[in-house]
Amino acid sequence: MDIFAFLTFLSRRRIFLILLFLLGWLVFLDLLWLLPTQTSVRSSASELSMQMAENATSNISTSLEDILAKIQNAALDIQAEPDRTQLVIDRILERNPSFINITLLDGSGTELVRSGLFTQEDSGREYSKMSGVYLALAGSSSFSNVTRDEDGSPTSLVTVPVARPDGTRDILVVDVNLKHLAEIVQPPEIGSWRIYIADQKGAEIIGPNASVTEEERSLLSRPIVQKVVVDGEMSYGLAPDDSYVNEEGVRVFAVGMPIPIASWSLFVERPESEAFRQATIVGWLAFAILILGFFAIVVALWSYWRQAVLNERLSAQGLDLIRKNAQLQELDKVKSEFISVAAHQLRTPLSAIKWTLGLLIDEHTENLTPEQRSLLMKGFESNERIIKLINEMLVVTRIESGKIRLTFVPIHIEDLMESTVLDFASQAYVRKVALTFDHPKESLPFISADPEQLRNVIQNLIENSVRYTPEGGTIRLAASSENGIVKVSVTDTGIGIPAGQQSSIFNKFFRADNATKRQTDGSGLGLFISKSIVEKHGGSLTFDSTEGKGTTFSFTIPVSTGAFRS
Repeated sequence: MDIFAFLTFLSRRRIFLILLFLLGWLVFLDLLWLLPTQTSVRSSASELSMQMAENATSNISTSLEDILAKIQNAALDIQAEPDRTQLVIDRILERNPSFINITLLDGSGTELVRSGLFTQEDSGREYSKMSGVYLALAGSSSFSNVTRDEDGSPTSLVTVPVARPDGTRDILVVDVNLKHLAEIVQPPEIGSWRIYIADQKGAEIIGPNASVTEEERSLLSRPIVQKVVVDGEMSYGLAPDDSYVNEEGVRVFAVGMPIPIASWSLFVERPESEAFRQATIVGWLAFAILILGFFAIVVALWSYWRQAVLNERLSAQGLDLIRKNAQLQELDKVKSEFISVAAHQLRTPLSAIKWTLGLLIDEHTENLTPEQRSLLMKGFESNERIIKLINEMLVVTRIESGKIRLTFVPIHIEDLMESTVLDFASQAYVRKVALTFDHPKESLPFISADPEQLRNVIQNLIENSVRYTPEGGTIRLAASSENGIVKVSVTDTGIGIPAGQQSSIFNKFFRADNATKRQTDGSGLGLFISKSIVEKHGGSLTFDSTEGKGTTFSFTIPVSTGAFRS
């Protein structure tokens, strides 16, 4: 029945619009952190892959530069000593196992000298049609397209120009086995990484799938390969079309980087499910937050609906509430009486505990270890706080029930203040707070007051000042008389009272936020009791406070010989 009524409540236009607004706001807040987080995860995946690509590219470039440097040095040796050409070629072949064949051509492409393991196919080469030969005649060294030898190993022709004294150029052509490059691009064992190299035609020349036919190896259909191979750009894998489905049917995240020395390109790929695993986790977390937020909104609307229903019922039962209010007042009276009885019953055993602990501490000190004495002192102090709290609750109960009785006698307020200051001198000393009483220049007139209750007021004010004044602070008491009124003030340099909470300072059990943060003991009853006692003396208790600077509490007592009715 409640669910049906709640759904009817939701179908109201205003409530439905509020629900839609809250859901939209929830989705917006969810996306506000989800999208940047997922972008950050993608960027991290890109940085990791690019770091691997940079390391592999650097190693490959270093290896190719080493090969090219050796061939260029041989070309310089041939240039310097043409009559030792055959010896130079044989020596470089012997020292470099990756060099298969070496041929020296003249400017027309005719073989002058050659050495190595030439096959029949190698013997039938038409050097004059090779682009690398033209580049060498123009003075540039180059690597040709990678092919496969009979063993399936990748090989490339390296062409290097050899200058002649007459200004013409010969060409040194070297068949280089690139099998060792495959070891450089081996992926790490952890994860499903894959590294491969493509030539300027987009063919995979080194990598796991480099042994298939050239038609099957063409990768230019992949936008990222097109971007790196054809355009010569570096790809970070963050563009929408950079990912692709590999030969195994798995969608992968890939990055690409050109290798300028050989006009090749290197690519690093890994499955998207592995690269963006954190993004998937974050996505599920965002979804869970969305669901929880939706339920929270529903619960809030349910609570609002229930509250509205209850308010309607309460409005219809106004007369019943008046009757129940009277009953509550009666119960409050019973509560006060119960607290009074319970407090009296508790005070007797607590007093026995107090005297027992005091006896153990004072008369058996030599038989106690420091730890035992510390525990007994903590127990004694805790027992004292409980007794103080019970006494305060009893006073509050008597005040609220109108049963408090004051015994008025003529007193000198200075004497009462001076003795109270002496009571707190040791406590102030321990807390490193300066506690002073500024005696009035002239003797103040007698006031008619209850000495014990007025002492409690002064004690409460001093105790609060000591409790909330930091080390090095000061507490000053002063008294004056004017126009038949005696005024007593307690001024400290403590933490002060927040402006927004000053109106509640005399409420029962109230403690300001900055007082609570100091983790000091206190019941929040002292100021309520003090204000009530001062008012029963016909005076008033006021204060002036600035948070962080200090507080001044002042109360006034009329100069009179008559007792005030309690």
